[in-house]
Parts: sequence; C-alpha cells; structure tokens
Amino acid sequence: DLGMMLLSSPVNRMVLAALGTTGEVAIYAVASNIVDRLLAWQPMQLFRPIATVSFFSRYEETGRIEDVSRMFRFVYAVNRSVTMLFVVLFVPFGERVLVWVFRPEYAESYWPAAVLLVGAALFTAPTGVIAQTLKRPKVLLWSKVAVAINLGLGIPLALRFGAVGMASAVVLSTLAKNLIIYVLLRLEFDLRFPWSTLLRYSAVTGLGIVTALGLGLWMPWIFASLLGALAYVFGLRLFSVMDIEDRQLLV
Repeated sequence: DLGMMLLSSPVNRMVLAALGTTGEVAIYAVASNIVDRLLAWQPMQLFRPIATVSFFSRYEETGRIEDVSRMFRFVYAVNRSVTMLFVVLFVPFGERVLVWVFRPEYAESYWPAAVLLVGAALFTAPTGVIAQTLKRPKVLLWSKVAVAINLGLGIPLALRFGAVGMASAVVLSTLAKNLIIYVLLRLEFDLRFPWSTLLRYSAVTGLGIVTALGLGLWMPWIFASLLGALAYVFGLRLFSVMDIEDRQLLV
C-alpha cells in the first residue's frame, strides 16, 4: 500500500509543486486527473474482484502455468481494447478537446496527458495479479523499486521539463515496475508475454489515429475523431486481436 501510494498521482503532483511553478502543477493536475478517470474504465479496474478470482480459480483447478499465461493474455487484451480506444480518441485532437471543455490555457495539459495515456496503454499489465496467483509476494516487494525510479527521475525531469517531465517519469516507473515483476516471475515460470497482442493493438491504434488525422483535414474534428474510433473498432475485428475462446471467456 505504501509503495502504491508513493506511485500515485497526488504524490507526483506534490513533487511537481515543490519543484515547479503553480501553472505546471495545474497543467499536470488536469492531465493526471483526466487519465486517471479514463483508466478507471479499464475492465480490469471495473471487474477486479471477478478477474482476480478468475486467475486464482483457473490456476488452483489445473496448476498449469499455461492457464495463467492465457488469462494474462486475455486480461491484457481486454484492457488494451479500452485504453487504446482512448488513445485513438485523445491523441489526434486532445488539445482541441481541452480548450473546448476547459480554457485555452489548459491546452498545455495535452502533452502530459498524452504521455500518461500512451504510457498506460503500452506498459500497464496485470503482472501484480499474476504474482499473487503464483504466490510470490516477494516479487511484489521488489517491484516497489519503481518508487525510487519515479522519484529519482521525476525530480530532475520535473525541474527540466515541468509537467511533461513528471509524466515521463511516471511512465518509466510504470514500465520498470511491471518489467521487474515479469522478469522475476519468468526466472521461475514459463510465463509468456503477449507480444503479438501488443503489436496487433498498436497497429490497430495507428490505423485509428491516421484515419482521424486524415479525415480531420477536410471535416470537423469531432466527426473525424468518431470515424477514427470506428476505424479502430473495425481494425479490432480485421486483425482478430481476440480469438473465439477469448470472446467466450469475456462473455
């Protein structure tokens, strides 16, 4: 709990407040709050009790690491479906959205929000649940080294780049935390990371962003953004990012 608290948005805002200007704090506060609210819609967050029990029960029934890897890939894919959609909707025209919803001066929140959102889409993974399922609490403790990375990078980056620097430190610490857990578990178990799932989602997300930006040249950005999201949804089906068994498990 202490480790998670030290990796939270309020602590990052306090670090930025101690090192940066009031404006930078406000810019980061808007960006981090937007991203936190969006990430709360991830299926793993909405249905955490169900997802956790699914991991535990599947492993207890079979004791096979293959089932844990499959659940890992399934939850990873389901979360990507939502987070990558937010990336498609926000990255092309997020600056205009911020001006439209808030004030023109909050357009500067676009870059830290984009960094946080893209970082979450790429680097968040249910590695902590995997460590709990495999009964490796020490791995979770080692992963809190990411706190030192967050603060160690956050201080110089916040001094140099303000809100964008703090957001970059958060992304790097998130990557470090999940990487530590995965590597330590991989030393003991044949746990497979869903690289193909990540690559396919990245391709589909790129398709949605390019579609939105291209259409935005000759139509209002709101409609271009919606059509980009539609291209993303079509791409999910085209690239078959979730197979039949995954869809049945989701139901």
